[in-house]
Amino acid sequence: MLELHKSDPIDGPSLNPHLLFEKPTFDKVQSELLEFFLDVTGTGEEIRNFNNTKPFDELLYHLETSFTRNYEYGENKEIIDSYLKIPSVVVLHLLLTLASRCPRSNWTKRGSFFEGIQSTHEYVQTFNHEYDNCVYKPPLKDRSLYILQKYLDVICSINRGEELKSSTLQIYKNLLTVLNDTIIRRPSINTRPQLKSPTKRKKPSNVSSKSNKIDITSMFKSKSQRTKADSDTNDKDDEPQEDFSRLKYSNMTDFNDEVISNSEDEEDILGTDMVEEILKYKGMNQTPLKTEKAFQDSISSNNKASVLFQSMSENYISEVSDLKMPASNNLFISSRISNPSIAKINLFDEELLAISLNRPKRYNLWSLMQWMFSCADKSTKYQKYLFDSAGTSYHSLYLTYKGVLQFIFKFTAFNFLYELNNLLNSSASPGDDLIERFENSTRQTQLLSCMNNDNRFLLLLIVTQLGISPNDWHDRAVEYLFTGLEIPSSYEPQPCYEREKLLIKQDSSLINKGKGTAIEYDDNVDSMGFRYEALLILYIRSLFFDSNDIEDKPTAYSDQFIKLLGNALLKIKFKYFEAFFKAHGNNSISVIIPKKYEKKFIFSLIDYLITEITKLVEIYDILPNLDESSEEIAKSVEFFILEEYIYQSVTDDVTHESWESFKCIWLKLNFLIATYFYYQIMDIGLNDFSSDFIDKIKKLDNFRIDLYNAFIEKHSSKSTFHDDYNFMIDEKDKDRYLITDTSEVPWVNFKLLVDLKMASQK
Repeated sequence: MLELHKSDPIDGPSLNPHLLFEKPTFDKVQSELLEFFLDVTGTGEEIRNFNNTKPFDELLYHLETSFTRNYEYGENKEIIDSYLKIPSVVVLHLLLTLASRCPRSNWTKRGSFFEGIQSTHEYVQTFNHEYDNCVYKPPLKDRSLYILQKYLDVICSINRGEELKSSTLQIYKNLLTVLNDTIIRRPSINTRPQLKSPTKRKKPSNVSSKSNKIDITSMFKSKSQRTKADSDTNDKDDEPQEDFSRLKYSNMTDFNDEVISNSEDEEDILGTDMVEEILKYKGMNQTPLKTEKAFQDSISSNNKASVLFQSMSENYISEVSDLKMPASNNLFISSRISNPSIAKINLFDEELLAISLNRPKRYNLWSLMQWMFSCADKSTKYQKYLFDSAGTSYHSLYLTYKGVLQFIFKFTAFNFLYELNNLLNSSASPGDDLIERFENSTRQTQLLSCMNNDNRFLLLLIVTQLGISPNDWHDRAVEYLFTGLEIPSSYEPQPCYEREKLLIKQDSSLINKGKGTAIEYDDNVDSMGFRYEALLILYIRSLFFDSNDIEDKPTAYSDQFIKLLGNALLKIKFKYFEAFFKAHGNNSISVIIPKKYEKKFIFSLIDYLITEITKLVEIYDILPNLDESSEEIAKSVEFFILEEYIYQSVTDDVTHESWESFKCIWLKLNFLIATYFYYQIMDIGLNDFSSDFIDKIKKLDNFRIDLYNAFIEKHSSKSTFHDDYNFMIDEKDKDRYLITDTSEVPWVNFKLLVDLKMASQK
């Protein structure tokens, strides 16, 4: 292979390291070479266990060289594409699984398959301890995630409407295949998409007609019976359905005899009587934990995880290590993945992530997200009093899965916009509006049908895991993404791997509790960024299914989603509420999602939340539209935030149950208005506001303090009005709550935001 030197011209041989081969041949050889690092191309039927850090280290180093070379020579896309090493689908499965494994779980009780021979456990232990003691090598999960993120950065670096380069396109296809294997599509209702609102239902013209009746018993028939019945009653006037089974990258599969509850018409899925729903969170192979003390030094580990298992018996470790997949499960999995050989590969005695999420059980990507949020929630509780809270297994598991899920959703966001752009057959510039082009298209029905049937859209796979309809999933998405956050729940999310139960039960940081010392870091607060990203992507998808029928004035899918999300935000603590909105413009997918629609997402939420808090319907007419001129926006902003009755609507409310309830609502309202004001003045500046606007802002800041203090005085124990309220404030607490000239205001002053904008203009 030719080396790239600084003296080489950009258009010279350095762009063609594959001069001796055709580019496709060169890429194929590169991919085959990567598989030889671990020898994953075996044809045997036995499980191939890879638990030796040496071949992993070599493979990761070889892949890392692609990006260290490109970093040195800038962002020239031709150079990047020429020198990219293209991992195969199998290698990418290994990288994704390594990235999803907490370093503490990378221990083994078995030998290793390496260089064509089966090595002993002692031989493996030597290399693993050597890697553990190396101070300059990060954990395998960090290196694997770094490589996956770098590949994704290269893919996302193209402008909208631009074609991917040859190597970059192949990596995109391979990653798409891997995630199609990982995110299994649930069966969905195969109906023609409609542009009408989901809440608008028309009465059949002939109620007594047999063809208009719904045969509910067909839901319980076998697949063959349903197929025969459907063929007999098919309406000849129906529009012919497009055959999506031959679309490229498609990996569509049928799930027989699996019942999925509907998201729209059922009760809350968290009810204790919903046995079928609760079973979906039950982990597989659940075995009672044993706590005998006899096992300590014989476990080969990565990052010294063996100290966590000092109280486990060797018999139990062997029992967990020897768990094998039933033959029927192997057949089930092999029929649903692109390469059946990955079902025969184990990493550190456990199956790949795609296989773990492919089991014929109710555990999928959403279950994994719930488990991650549960780890964050429990880690947050320990962070309130545990000295070594950053060393708990809950914290480590949360950080591990957070990185993997952020990668998956960032790729999903790019995938959705990229594939949609291809379907629109457009060579549009980066500034063109996809939704406007979609609404102006004459093929809206066909495009919606693709988004509801084509497995190229990963978002389709994700949402159909929530229910049988590709559209009625919003309530469950919001519910799952708000798992944890110190909100009591009637169920306990389960781990993806059996070994993670051992990490938690034998966590040395919890067993040997040190001095109780709280820390400022909060995993729940940190997790709000990912929740924001996932909800933003789902919101963008819902925009395409909104109705254009203005005459009927239906409720749009996006409006339903905003309402559900807004209600969930009103239930959480203010610190989580604040962290959610601060993720706007400061997240991993902001470079992919058009700013116009991220802003629409935030403003729609602010609009709904302020209306719900104040109960003032006129707020809908006060908030400006995104398409207004800067002068019109300035007038609307000025009129809106200076209205005193908006703030009085909270302090005059006598239904507050407690001081904490009032303060939470008050802080949320002021934060929403300040956020809205900040985004607007940063976009349009201050020149279009009235000349006395700054003076009015100062008076408003003082007015809010006076209003807040007056509320406290009315609710004090010495007040004559306390019989009219649900709670009273003791005199000692009243003095602590009152805002004085020397105390800090717990919300943002508008004058401070104006000063920040004025400073940025200098």
